[in-house]
Amino acid sequence: MRTRWLFVCLLTACSCDKDPAADPPKDDGGSIESDAATTPDASTPVDASVPNDAGDAGKKPDGPLFAFVGSNDGKIRAYLVDEVNGTWTFKKESDAGSNPSFLAFDPSRRRVVATDETGGSGAIRSFTFDPASGGLTDLGSKPAGGAGSTHVAFDPNGKWVVVANYTGGNMSIFPIDESGVLGNASDTKASGAKSHWAGTNPSGTHVFVPALEANVVAQYTLNAQTGKLTDNGTAALPANAGPRHLAFHPNETYAYTINELAVTVTTFAFDKATGKLTPKQTISALPQGQSANGVTGAEIVVHPNGKHVYASTRGYNSIAQLSVNASDGTLTLVNNAPTGGNQPRSFGIDPEGTLLFAGNQAINQVVGFRIAPETGALTSLGKTVDVVNPTFVGLARIP
Repeated sequence: MRTRWLFVCLLTACSCDKDPAADPPKDDGGSIESDAATTPDASTPVDASVPNDAGDAGKKPDGPLFAFVGSNDGKIRAYLVDEVNGTWTFKKESDAGSNPSFLAFDPSRRRVVATDETGGSGAIRSFTFDPASGGLTDLGSKPAGGAGSTHVAFDPNGKWVVVANYTGGNMSIFPIDESGVLGNASDTKASGAKSHWAGTNPSGTHVFVPALEANVVAQYTLNAQTGKLTDNGTAALPANAGPRHLAFHPNETYAYTINELAVTVTTFAFDKATGKLTPKQTISALPQGQSANGVTGAEIVVHPNGKHVYASTRGYNSIAQLSVNASDGTLTLVNNAPTGGNQPRSFGIDPEGTLLFAGNQAINQVVGFRIAPETGALTSLGKTVDVVNPTFVGLARIP
């Protein structure tokens, strides 16, 4: 199987987010102790009870582990991760347009694409990455076909790039050559108001776009030779759910959305033959009795072993841990691990599923956790990294 990727996004400066109030700190890559007193349910142990673009379970990809952070100051910052203690060593920051709010890597882990999210227009930009220096070389950008580009992803073969345009309410697909240069869009679709995510199923045969305001997941069949998309209907969600991001289970039988407005997670059955999602369960990402007022869902990731799902909750400021029922893919909420800060928008998991890092966007900070793969429990590493306005946090091995 190909090496897969895990990236995550916390929200950026699109119209659905508030700008963080905190002044940007010095970005020195240093670590400090977490302040548990500011987190919800601080008296509850984080490890109590119990890749979506990630590496193949049980197989360790080659190369050192890097962390990447996109920020709305126009920079992408690269760090080398110490897998023993979770410490980040700053490598380099690279210019990446005005607002690189989400990143994706191709299967070879050399070509990089990023959104350039602005209110009045949208674009995607491509790069190559040099692991020796930690720097990105800009290969140019293309108009995204709509305003407010919020999410970007490669297809599994690394030949096509899909982008969601939040303000434009649409999505586009682009060819990308082996050197990393983007071609003109091969297709653009009106995927729905506030389209927030765009990506394929693990086999790369279909494209999906959760549209938050339209409250549907738009579905398309992908022609892998031409890059043309054929409408394949929509998958509906409960009223006022507001689907934001989607993640497939490694077995490709199930998929999950984090619903921003309701702070819920919806489980879908996926039919590979038809390319259609069918909703089968929706549960809260918050503890029983916890109000969703002032709280929004942001990111969702399936653990590489397929046993756990994680979702970020802004306002309640936690990473929700949900267990997967092996027989039908449905979920049970196990715990909410406090992130020790405000507005955890994006988080990333390493390909082996042992480390999780989340960006507390409003306080310019990334916080780390150790994952117990069998139980899924999150244990705080007790360290944070100062990073300007982290809108995206992702982990990847670079050969």
